[in-house]
Amino acid sequence: MTFGERLKYIRKTKGLSQEQLALMIGLQTKAAVSKIEKNITDPNQSTICKLAEALGVNPSVFFSDAPISFRKSYELEEEEFLIIKHYRNDPNFKAGIDSLVVAFGLKKDSTDTSSVRA
Repeated sequence: MTFGERLKYIRKTKGLSQEQLALMIGLQTKAAVSKIEKNITDPNQSTICKLAEALGVNPSVFFSDAPISFRKSYELEEEEFLIIKHYRNDPNFKAGIDSLVVAFGLKKDSTDTSSVRA
């Protein structure tokens, strides 16, 4: 994945529009974010740091081939885990739930049956 592709993936995972992200980091228009995502322009170091902060990731995530990980830890109650499992087994929702599980690094903690942790 290129820098722009990783940026776009993370932005969409966080549920942000290009315009929202642009406003969060002080860019004039969504076109600036679009050009970065399309690899038309390269962001400077300051912009990279602002993007990372706004998206809750380490700046190195934009330059790595490693799976994308987010700073925030998510804990789910057993009931929430069962709901995710239910929808993951439904063919109409499986792709979306699978994407969330991957994006947020959700996995069942082997030592705790009451929560899901990242």
